[in-house]
Amino acid sequence: MLEEKELRYTDKMVEFESHTLETPQFRKHFPRGMIPVIFDGNVQMSESIAILMYLEMRYQLKPLLPTVSARNGAKVLVLLHEAEYIRSVSILAVRDGSDGVKRDLVKELLQWENQLKESGGPYMVGDTLTLADIAFFPPLAYLVRIGLDLDLSGSNVSNHPAKRLSDYYLKMVQRPSVRKTWPPHWRTSDGDRLLGDVFLKYS
Repeated sequence: MLEEKELRYTDKMVEFESHTLETPQFRKHFPRGMIPVIFDGNVQMSESIAILMYLEMRYQLKPLLPTVSARNGAKVLVLLHEAEYIRSVSILAVRDGSDGVKRDLVKELLQWENQLKESGGPYMVGDTLTLADIAFFPPLAYLVRIGLDLDLSGSNVSNHPAKRLSDYYLKMVQRPSVRKTWPPHWRTSDGDRLLGDVFLKYS
């Protein structure tokens, strides 16, 4: 989001193995020990959705929340919160890996596939990138890294149950903001193939 709004910032990657989140200095500001966090002047914040909303309100240049259409603006806000569902079920799919959890994952992804169909545009709400995309794409990218069977080669994309999600992913990864902020270790290593052909098995 910072890249999309062309804001200057300094980022810091935190490795869980470093135990940075457990230090007294970090817990003093963020007692729950969760990331991401942001420091902006005298503002210190955690929680992804809260951070996105704060940045949108604080820095209105290059808006990511539609204001011309109340309907579209409302839809973006709903999807912004619904992106937490995909994040949560993604974590469960890794930790649990049962058939039931994977089935729930596919069901949730097909909800987003349907949203792209209703949108009629390349993004979640029409032709313009919004907060909904900012919130939804990171979990999707993570799922692809751990083996989500989107047809990214185009070999059978017309028959894929998540064709629109495949197209969406390929469009998003070409955005300069995404390419610049792609995790460094994702560039140099492959993720564990934990999911397999979940669409084939559970859709």
